[in-house]
Amino acid sequence: MSDVSDHRGRIRDSLFLLAKIVVGENKRAYKVRVRNLSANGMKAEGNLCVQPGEKLQIYINNIGELTGHVAWAKENSFGVNFDKLIEPKMARKTHVPTDNSIPRHMRPIKTHIKSLY
Repeated sequence: MSDVSDHRGRIRDSLFLLAKIVVGENKRAYKVRVRNLSANGMKAEGNLCVQPGEKLQIYINNIGELTGHVAWAKENSFGVNFDKLIEPKMARKTHVPTDNSIPRHMRPIKTHIKSLY
């Protein structure tokens, strides 16, 4: 586990994206809104009840699966400390599919016409 203890001075990226969270041993996944994201944690909002110290499994697009724990909770907002540092800018990247992931009939037409000049 990386040292992520009290790095509140880290730069946070304010954004609006969705993540999935599983609380403790519960297998139910909740969708939450990520309001800000840093290398060591995030602020999220959602319709779930969490308590400080609870273990979480988190899935964020372009970052993948993470683990962490609830740092604080207030009404429908809560803070999460990740167990490992992440690169938060990855969450903003758009997915560009490779040619193999695009169905053949939807791929751009490749022409092999040589210029006459």
